Amino acid sequence: MSDEGPSDTDRLLDDVELGSSSDELRLRIKTAKHGDTTDEIVTVRYTNTVRELKEAVSEAIGAQGKFLRLISAGRMLNPNDMPLSSFKLQDNSVIHAVVSNVAPRSDGTAAAAAAATAAANAQAEASS
Repeated sequence: MSDEGPSDTDRLLDDVELGSSSDELRLRIKTAKHGDTTDEIVTVRYTNTVRELKEAVSEAIGAQGKFLRLISAGRMLNPNDMPLSSFKLQDNSVIHAVVSNVAPRSDGTAAAAAAATAAANAQAEASS
């Protein structure tokens, strides 16, 4: 493997020259696997979307084909089409990456599941 150019974990998402260093954002990606914490660096642009960040993180941590949630300062980075400039990210911000084999439930599914649970609980209380 050549030492030239940016590594997979420290690369820009697009090949266009940066106008200034303030356009780029280095993010520390933390993941936990089997009790071990890993720390990777991903460099993106403030104009990149959450989806583009997820693609870079997925490649950096070897989570292709998995579901990925990104969390910064206790806030989930979503929706996927939101630009990173919409979040209070700074150079060297820590992003927690949560990897799963199961797709996260959408708000509608979660609300329906909560309503079904509440109805089942109410029915169980009424019959006792």
